Amino acid sequence: MPSVPNDFRLTLSESGIRLLLMSIIALFILAALVTLLLETVLPREYRETFDHDDFRLTLSPVASIILAMTIHIQTKTLPDSLKSALSAVGYGAADVAIEVTETYSAQAFANDGQRGFTMAVNLATGERHERQGSWGGANPFSANAVDSDGAERPLAPGFAVVQGTTGYPRTFATILLHPSNAAPLLPAKAGLTDRQRRILTQFGGLTSAGRKDEWERNHESRPTADEIAKLVAAGMLKQNKAGALSITTEGKNNRARGVL
Repeated sequence: MPSVPNDFRLTLSESGIRLLLMSIIALFILAALVTLLLETVLPREYRETFDHDDFRLTLSPVASIILAMTIHIQTKTLPDSLKSALSAVGYGAADVAIEVTETYSAQAFANDGQRGFTMAVNLATGERHERQGSWGGANPFSANAVDSDGAERPLAPGFAVVQGTTGYPRTFATILLHPSNAAPLLPAKAGLTDRQRRILTQFGGLTSAGRKDEWERNHESRPTADEIAKLVAAGMLKQNKAGALSITTEGKNNRARGVL
């Protein structure tokens, strides 16, 4: 067979290199634009670490936006069907995240040392059906819906979906509820000032180190002792015997959204 002329091969090589360089430059430009957009939409402080009881989860801007829309309910106030479902997966936190939605997917993301789960619950009867993912999450050796099926499905009224992970460091869960079933559970908003809501955002969205950094850079954002005392008295913050402060379930539901 006739061989490809050397000059033609060289032309292909130069063309390929130019195309590769142009692709790399385009990707850098796209990444810069996306970063600029996220910095504009969400302040840098919201990429700090989020405190959730004894577990700390580093959030991306997109995850922070999703988190900011979460409502928290004390587990002891839930219907028996949901309390039983949470107990079945070993969930022991004082409150749980509620997402009001008309759709759900079977997928529950898990990391090393964790296994995802998705559980359908009949709110009236307590009947439930649970599917578990693989340890460590999705992998090429297992076709598991909990690991990889992100298709959206309708969430029927009268049912809930409990999703989360078991394993390290403990069980995490979110309850998905249809709007028609969520209304009785949603907490009323407290009559707080914008300033008070921003203070709650600091305690609900930043670690103690993140708050310290924010207060050093923006002295006006630091709450006074009187402001802290009023939020503790209102049940939005709680203070232990050592003086450490943490946000309560009520405080989580009354945070400001998007600004400190």
